[in-house]
Amino acid sequence: MSLTLRQMQVPIAVWLIASLAGTLAGPFGTFAALETPARAIYWTGIAGVAVLLDLAVRRLETALGRDGPAWEAGLSLLYALVMAAVVWGVNNALFSGWDGVGDYLYLVGIVLAIALILTALRWLLGAGQGTEAPDPARAAEARFLRNLPIEKRAPLIRIEAQDHYLEVVTTVGSELLLMRMRDAEAELDGARGLRVHRSHWVALSGVRGRRRADGRVFLKMADGAEVPVSRAHRPAAQAAGLC
Repeated sequence: MSLTLRQMQVPIAVWLIASLAGTLAGPFGTFAALETPARAIYWTGIAGVAVLLDLAVRRLETALGRDGPAWEAGLSLLYALVMAAVVWGVNNALFSGWDGVGDYLYLVGIVLAIALILTALRWLLGAGQGTEAPDPARAAEARFLRNLPIEKRAPLIRIEAQDHYLEVVTTVGSELLLMRMRDAEAELDGARGLRVHRSHWVALSGVRGRRRADGRVFLKMADGAEVPVSRAHRPAAQAAGLC
């Protein structure tokens, strides 16, 4: 699913800053080799490829559902190999003296060093956020949220089955997933929520009230939706204090 303009705000900002910095500083000999307009075009292109490649690598990480220092290091190496190949190819076309394997390995080393430093900083900052005991309910919800784009990973409100898809509603928006409800329910085992209807799963924190009409019960959710509680699931909803 394509990224929206809102989701691209941070990558666009990074691209603009990197392009401006490269144009003004002219690293790796580009200040002397290129005039300002040509240098701006060069670094705008290189920064754009770097940002798009990073987005692709992060998408791959999300799709595979893997994390950890070793996995991050492997992704950094993959990023460095591809990004260095792009820069080496461009430099080989524009400048003389960039046609050797040593030049490519030089670029791999630079890109990999930068990527590993950023990865290490991210993990160190994450490790320094505290040593609280893990919450099984949060862990279950986080496990399911890995199916969503990073920008949509926020506290769950509800999930609704729509044909072969699930509409997953969080506090920051909604996303369609090609997934069965029973598979989602299995991933959410232990989370603070429950199935209240064949087509609906709700997070307890997302329930704002209830309404009764003609013997039926509807839950008022934080996003404004009303979710029906079926007879088959009413005992579980009652046990959770929802009915």
